[in-house]
Amino acid sequence: MPLGTDMETVDDNGYSVQTVIGLLGAVIYEIVTGERCQFDLFKDLPLEACRATWPPRTSLPSTQNIWPGAIIEKCWTKGAFQNADRLSDALDSINLDDQSTPGNGRYDCCEPGKNVSRQYITKLAVAFGAITILATWVWRWSSVIRSRAEGYRRG
Repeated sequence: MPLGTDMETVDDNGYSVQTVIGLLGAVIYEIVTGERCQFDLFKDLPLEACRATWPPRTSLPSTQNIWPGAIIEKCWTKGAFQNADRLSDALDSINLDDQSTPGNGRYDCCEPGKNVSRQYITKLAVAFGAITILATWVWRWSSVIRSRAEGYRRG
């Protein structure tokens, strides 16, 4: 990709920042519920299809009464989070001390009288830590390429 490419608008045969955010929503869902989630970019497409497509919402499980269901739902809504920074802001806004979240006791770790499960928090922390490390590496790598390109232009 050329230098200066707006990564928020890049679409490589259906793969984009939006599909990564959608897939991350599936990972969060699986961590929180312990149930498998198929965010399938090739569902009902012929085998020779080479362009990923956004899965229909009806093919994904319900996020009602799941902590943090609203964020997962936005991950699965194409364009709801413009980029990973907006998703990070939403995750940062979660108040772990607020135990007023209503919901199904099976999934709701924030139900009044319950503590947030350390297992869920640990899994989320590991997943987001890995994403942060990857994002930092990509940022540094792109900075190195930019500085080399500027050096070639000058020299």
